[in-house]
Amino acid sequence: MWLWILLIVLFVAVLVFLLLNFLGIVQMPSLGMSLPWSRSPAEDQEQTELENLQQEKAVLTADLAQLSSRLQDKDAQIASLESEIQGLRSELDKIALQQENITSMASVYGKMDPQAAANILEKMPDEEVLSILERLKKDQAAAILASLSSDKASELTRIWVRRE
Repeated sequence: MWLWILLIVLFVAVLVFLLLNFLGIVQMPSLGMSLPWSRSPAEDQEQTELENLQQEKAVLTADLAQLSSRLQDKDAQIASLESEIQGLRSELDKIALQQENITSMASVYGKMDPQAAANILEKMPDEEVLSILERLKKDQAAAILASLSSDKASELTRIWVRRE
């Protein structure tokens, strides 16, 4: 008897639920789709697409990390080259100033008496003397060379010939 009452109550509950579902008050998914192991083809396609996107994301993340590393290497290389350029500019400025000073001194020696200039140049290193003589007019350089000691003049001439 209790069994019959239970079956009737269950039958009435199912009928009420179906009526509510039909009226749109309660949404009931189909029984097959509500089972966890059963998925629709659209869900399978979405899952496959999601997995593909996750794989693509992993590849792109790895590429980004590699490119980021390369960018840091290039930035370090650029900084090193900029530092080297700055050093070379500084050195070039220093050399330009030295050249300007030598040219200025050559002008002074060119205006001096050749013997007085020779007395001063006699005491200077050969490379410095040659730098000054190279900037003088040929006749001025010849007059100063003639006023130098023969040893100094021959040594300067030997070095000068090897330079050119």
